[in-house]
Amino acid sequence: MVELSPEDRGMIEEMIEHITEHDTLMNGWSSERTCTPHLEDKVAGDAEKFRNLLLEGKLRNSGEAYVVFSRQVDMVQVQEERRGIRKAAFAFGADDGGAIQNGADRGASDVSPEFVLITSTQAEPEKGADRGASDVSPEFVLITSTQAEPASIRFYEYAVSKAVSNWNNNVKMPIRMIIYIGLYTVAAQLFYSSMVRPWQDNLIEGAEGSGAVNLIGKLVILFNFAIQTMVMIDVEHFGKFKYLADVDQRTFLWNTLLLVITNLYLMMQECYRSSLRWNIMPPDLAKHPEAWWEWRRTWFQATKVEGEVAERLAALMSEQIMMLYIIGEVANVIAPVAFYWFALRAIFVWNLGGDNSRVQRLLRSMLPEHGGEDKSPRVTARVAERAQILVPLLLWMEYTYIVVFAWMALFTLFLATDEGSAVCRLLVGFSVIFYIWQRYVMLWLYGKATYDTEKSYQAFIRVWGCVISILPPVAVWWSYRLGDIKEESFTYMVMAMIFALAALIYLYGLWTIEWFVGSRYDSVDDFVGGKDPGYTEVMESECYSWWNTNPVYVLKSRFCPEQPGYEVHRPEAQELLWPERQRRKGFFELGKFFRHEDKESWMQKHSMSPLGRGIWPTHSEEPF
Repeated sequence: MVELSPEDRGMIEEMIEHITEHDTLMNGWSSERTCTPHLEDKVAGDAEKFRNLLLEGKLRNSGEAYVVFSRQVDMVQVQEERRGIRKAAFAFGADDGGAIQNGADRGASDVSPEFVLITSTQAEPEKGADRGASDVSPEFVLITSTQAEPASIRFYEYAVSKAVSNWNNNVKMPIRMIIYIGLYTVAAQLFYSSMVRPWQDNLIEGAEGSGAVNLIGKLVILFNFAIQTMVMIDVEHFGKFKYLADVDQRTFLWNTLLLVITNLYLMMQECYRSSLRWNIMPPDLAKHPEAWWEWRRTWFQATKVEGEVAERLAALMSEQIMMLYIIGEVANVIAPVAFYWFALRAIFVWNLGGDNSRVQRLLRSMLPEHGGEDKSPRVTARVAERAQILVPLLLWMEYTYIVVFAWMALFTLFLATDEGSAVCRLLVGFSVIFYIWQRYVMLWLYGKATYDTEKSYQAFIRVWGCVISILPPVAVWWSYRLGDIKEESFTYMVMAMIFALAALIYLYGLWTIEWFVGSRYDSVDDFVGGKDPGYTEVMESECYSWWNTNPVYVLKSRFCPEQPGYEVHRPEAQELLWPERQRRKGFFELGKFFRHEDKESWMQKHSMSPLGRGIWPTHSEEPF
């Protein structure tokens, strides 16, 4: 696809919403009373709109194709033996091959859950041919592995050019992140300078017990959480990444950097007090008698202040765990669904404010809507469904908190304190909460997500090296505090060099292990019974494929399957691209697999399960 305008993209999203709602109606999961008005007419009009988009050249091939192999072992063998392969090898049902026409028939009859990205490369023209011609048909294609799943592809982002994507990711996004960090720094600086620093400068105790200080401090932390949300939205919507793995990886890196910098600023505010003494060794009495007496006079006060700083750092870590992880995670999961739950019942059950009142119009405007200009004045079953969809699992957020909280705990090693046991208790408490949340709560409060690749975990493992690399600089710091190193600036330089060296040793160690052991993607999975079930069986069990998650392919199959120049697979091949139960060949959404089956057959199949007994009625009631 070429780069779509917001209007064209909204039009495509609206078409997908219409056929999704229409399939739900045809399969008996909703009624005409709860659907968009004149839905049949809108679907018929979408066919002409979509055909015009194709003929106007606004939807074009991306130059990449996904080829599915019968078994994983075939894919691994091709990857190990070949850099490129003849395009004719992928022709459907051909004896000696033959060029793939119009992108059709790329799939095989049996396919596997591993995929290969085929990027077209221009072949060398034959002798005597016009080498300046631009329409040379490539004979060979380049094979690279994406390690991606169908539901993890962001098909709309294929319309974005590489230049635009690089500009957004390498220029605009760093600028926006610097602005976010600056906003939080300003907020934290105003808080400390006006509400905390006066207590510290005058050596007055009790700042942490002041109600006003505590209230504003909590608001500053919530502001930090709001900035994290903006970072997440920026990366997802402005990054223009084609794969969810890249979105998760980049969000993890930016969000971790944001939290490290902002928390480092807070800890520096606590540490740098006028009465705190970093060099704890006394000056030479014979050479500097006045400095020695000054050190002796302020030693007790400096020791007491350092203990208070350690207590404040432990309290800061406790606040971060409570506000960012516990309250933040719960709010991130429950708040959107709870608000939409209230809005739907205020409109339908309580009729708050009366029909078409200003209150109801406001609540309707806050409900999630699909793209396009079709804004129905009534809340349909589809809109109500979208309002109750749970937030998907954000694995990058869990990785971020592991890194940040462990790093904050290690930071206390730079101080002379007995708060180590308190910090350890906080880490143990966080680990217990983390385990319970991950093991039990997430299964019920997070929406279904698809496993993408190991990129997010690899990014976390590499960033974790920066956490444990703090330990060697701690030794250098204490050498300075004990007088073994005299110059403060030299100390900071050595600490930076030692930190970088430790991080490099860690990274090279990881690369050595990966080189020796290899990635799990370089070999065949361990199948139950030792037999590869094949892609067809996987597709039937997971209910999605490369085709029913591609919005443009679904629209082509539905509206213009035989449009000259834009044909889809032949009818016999089409039967292999959707799970057998999805007879209408609609667009798949994670967690909504039931909508593709007839309601009566689905209820009979699942009548004995808790889902079938507890969610939808077994009589003629409407499900919405």
